[in-house]
Amino acid sequence: MVVSLRAAGQATPVAITTGDLVSSGPNTGPNNSWTLHTPDISGNKILYLRPAIGGAWSSAGETRLHDNGDVRISNRLSIGADLATMGTMMLAVEGKIGARGVHVVTSGQPWPDYVFAPTYCLRPLADVARFVRLNRHLPDVPAAAEVAANGLDLEEMDARLLRKIEELTLYLIEQQQENVALRARVERLENARK
Repeated sequence: MVVSLRAAGQATPVAITTGDLVSSGPNTGPNNSWTLHTPDISGNKILYLRPAIGGAWSSAGETRLHDNGDVRISNRLSIGADLATMGTMMLAVEGKIGARGVHVVTSGQPWPDYVFAPTYCLRPLADVARFVRLNRHLPDVPAAAEVAANGLDLEEMDARLLRKIEELTLYLIEQQQENVALRARVERLENARK
C-alpha cells in the first residue's frame, strides 16, 4: 500500500510505503502535530492517524482505517452535529439515520418480566383512568413536553413500554376471567328460569 500526502503549501506529495510520516507546521510546535503510520513491515494493513505529542505517538484520538473498510475512532464522532453539545455521547448525528437493524446491548436496565411475578402490584384501572384524566399521559411514561425537552433513552423507553404491554396483558386476563364468570352466571340464571 502506498500513501501519498501533500501538506498545505507543499508543491509535491510525499509517497510512503511503510513507516511513519510526522508533520508539524511552522506555527504548530511539537505538541500540535500528527503522525500518519502506514502498514508496518510485519504486514499489518491498518492505516493509523494519530496525534504526535512531543514527538511521541498518542493513541488518544487515534483513527484506524483497515484495508477491509472497517474504521475505528477512539474518541467521539460527530456527523453534522456540534461537538460542544455532545456531552458524554460517543456518536452524535444531526439528521436521520438509516439502518437495516439496530442491536442494543443493555446496560443493566431490568427487563419487565417482573410484571408477571405473583408479588407484582398491578395498579387498579380506576387509578390509571384518574391519572390519565389529570395528566394526559400514562403513569411511568414521560409526557410529550418532557420528551421534547430532554429526549429519551431507547433502552429505558423500550423497557417502560414493554412493562405497559405486560400490564395490559394482565388487565385483559383479569377481564377475560370476569367475562367467563359472568357468562357462567348468566347461563345459570337462564337455566333456572326454564
